[in-house]
Amino acid sequence: MENLNNFLKGLPGVTFTTPASPNYDSAKATYITNKQLLPLAVVRPQTAQDVATIISYSTANGIQFAIRSGGNNLFGHSSAHNVCNYIQ
Repeated sequence: MENLNNFLKGLPGVTFTTPASPNYDSAKATYITNKQLLPLAVVRPQTAQDVATIISYSTANGIQFAIRSGGNNLFGHSSAHNVCNYIQ
């Protein structure tokens, strides 16, 4: 997790929230309330290049991820347990 934090800190303009962050609960919230999911981080890239860089890093380091656009999905697929959520 420390490596992920350091990587994300090195991306200007990208904000992220981890379980240690005070706003983690609100950042991971979805409209699907029957699932209690605990993502590794909620990341908010600002550009398409940010998205590509973060996905490349994640796949190279074996970090599973879920893409969340708008934050809700009828079946709860916009988030997952123990993955990174990327929101744009």
